Amino acid sequence: MIDPKTIEEIKLKSDIVTVIGRYVPLKQKGNNFWGLCPFHKEKTPSFAVSKDKGIFRCFGCGKSGNVFSFIREVEHIDFVQAVRLLGEQCGVTIAEVQGEHYEQNKILYQINEAAEKFFQEQLWRSDRAQNYLHARRLTRETAQLFGLGYAPEGWTGLLAHLQNQFAPEKIAAAGLAVRRDNGEYLDRFHKRLMFPIKNAQGKTLAFSGRIVEQEDAAKYVNSPETPIFFKGHNLYGLHLAKKAITEQNKAVLVEGQMDVVACHAAGFSNAVASLGTAFTADQARLLGKYSKNVVIAYDKDEAGLNATDKTIEVLTALNFQTRILDIPVKDPDEMIQKHGAESLKQAIDSAGDFVQYKLTRVLRKYDLQDRLQKAQAAREGLQVLDALPDRVLASEYLKWLSQQTGIGAEILRENQNERKMPSFGYVPKKYVPPAPKDKYAKAEEGLFAALLSDRELRGQFFARFRPEDLAENWRPALKYLQQNDFVDDRLLEDLEDKPELAEIKELISRALVGQERISGAECFKVLEQKKMNETKQKLRGELAAAEAAGDELKAAELLQQLQQLR
Repeated sequence: MIDPKTIEEIKLKSDIVTVIGRYVPLKQKGNNFWGLCPFHKEKTPSFAVSKDKGIFRCFGCGKSGNVFSFIREVEHIDFVQAVRLLGEQCGVTIAEVQGEHYEQNKILYQINEAAEKFFQEQLWRSDRAQNYLHARRLTRETAQLFGLGYAPEGWTGLLAHLQNQFAPEKIAAAGLAVRRDNGEYLDRFHKRLMFPIKNAQGKTLAFSGRIVEQEDAAKYVNSPETPIFFKGHNLYGLHLAKKAITEQNKAVLVEGQMDVVACHAAGFSNAVASLGTAFTADQARLLGKYSKNVVIAYDKDEAGLNATDKTIEVLTALNFQTRILDIPVKDPDEMIQKHGAESLKQAIDSAGDFVQYKLTRVLRKYDLQDRLQKAQAAREGLQVLDALPDRVLASEYLKWLSQQTGIGAEILRENQNERKMPSFGYVPKKYVPPAPKDKYAKAEEGLFAALLSDRELRGQFFARFRPEDLAENWRPALKYLQQNDFVDDRLLEDLEDKPELAEIKELISRALVGQERISGAECFKVLEQKKMNETKQKLRGELAAAEAAGDELKAAELLQQLQQLR
């Protein structure tokens, strides 16, 4: 837990214009700074930053908040991570209540950082490693970009280097050493090109080592899972690819680390890899923070094709737009080496969707010149279409299947298998439009917006109304206004983790950057009328109850109150 005073100090020292200016070129116009929104594509600046009030808002996509909100959105991290990141940038030491696990993990990060530097130094001392980079056409700049290194020959080089700072058992806990039965510790990696595996913020979690010469050994050796590294939760190269993925709204998912390095070196900076494991739902959710459009570019051997099928299921189940790269060679790296980067770009741009991929795989299994095999191919193709939740898409691909097989579309429809099949993906819920707002709801919204920018109106409101007099969703913000004489980004912080109040947060952000100019007078009248109607309804109920009880005195008193309200 971070001390609230520390959070406030970081916010005060983190000038929002300077922070956002690292990501977005800003230009001052009037009291605000304007630029192109980093959260959606636009040609005309609609992204406003208020230096005085410490908030930002995009009038195109609606994103808004304070400096912490911006870092959370742009870096795709949580609040605590955003505070730590800004704390590092402005030089504030973060005072936290640290647990034992935090201290242990901190040491593991330090060990990985020291190991990475050691491997990088060894890379430029090894002719074997440099010859491999040259053969793969990788420049020194690319190697430095990815932090590539080399684990030297021998079994204790890294241990000897690290033991002055860290105990052997800690180095083993980081996955960089193994303990033999006799208690001796040895390096896990030797004679291998080393790939640091980093999280989305660029912290080194683990390593993967690849052989650089043909020998009787596993092609890759990877770090085991540790308290800070879970294979199924991370993507190789994401810390370098996330900006390009967001800007292009598309990720290229490849199979191995070398494919990622080769793709980036050739200009495909939106490539990431799934760390040689089965692609998981956690990895998909991580990728989905940056884009829901993915081109799968796995190897074209049997293992890669099977992995592609499984990855399609994971992505479509989470409602990704999934396309499959179709190239005449084994993998993207080989495509670049043999046919050039432009050929790979064209293949990525023209990648077919997952339905076309599945149907094509079915058709390639059969000789379509043979009538029996063609019929079987058509039946299997129909099973693929039966599993699609989108019937319009299924209908379009039925026409495509008809063209490929030469079997009439009507014949295919008649024979289409109607039994229910497992769905490839998410079945979207029927869209239910929101109910239209009545005049009172509209008046509450208008009055609230006016209260934010009109201090005099706030005084009038709280003299005649309580927060409880308005709908429940307005009450947290109204109580804040009642307790504070001014409105700033602290109100947005109070609503930060309350998605059900998103509409109110949007009104606040518009008011804070000076874009909301609403007269509350008419809204005030409507709500006064509503309050009076509710009072009348209550009095009528009490009057009916008094008359039923035969209490003439009480009934006369209530009737008089009703007449005074007319």
